[in-house]
Order: sequence, then structure tokens, then C-alpha cells
Amino acid sequence: MQNTLDPHRTGLTLATFVGCIHLLWTVIVAAGWGQATADFFLRLHFVKPVQVIDPFQFDLAAMLVALVVAVSYCCGLLFAAIWNRLQR
Repeated sequence: MQNTLDPHRTGLTLATFVGCIHLLWTVIVAAGWGQATADFFLRLHFVKPVQVIDPFQFDLAAMLVALVVAVSYCCGLLFAAIWNRLQR
């Protein structure tokens, strides 16, 4: 029995997952918690925070989420195609 993946569904799954993570980030920035969140996670990784989180801009947030969804879909599609090819 071969385990194959549907490339479209795999792409949609990855795009949804990664897109939701980035959508959550835009909500955190819009709420004004971006700097504190970034500082917290950087400190957990033993990194001294030097980045400054800019104020929320809807157009940049929309471009971020759209680009991440598109790239994630393509990565999922490519992953499924490679997986299916290796299952032969």
C-alpha cells in the first residue's frame, strides 16, 4: 500500500496553518503587544532584543499574510509532489 498525498490539499493545509500563525502575529501587533511578544520570545532564545516593532499598518499586514499563504501553498504542493514521487 502506497501512502500518497494530494498536492492541492497538502498545499492548502500548510498555507492555512502558516497563514494563521502570521495572522495571529498581525493581531498581536495591532493590539500593541508586538514589541513585548518579540522581546519575550527572543529572550527565551538567549538573544538580546534590539529589533523595534513598527506600528501596525493594515496594507503591510495584508501583504505579509497573502505572501506567506502563497509561498506556503507552493511549498506544500512541492512537498507532496516529491513525497509522491519517492513513494513509487
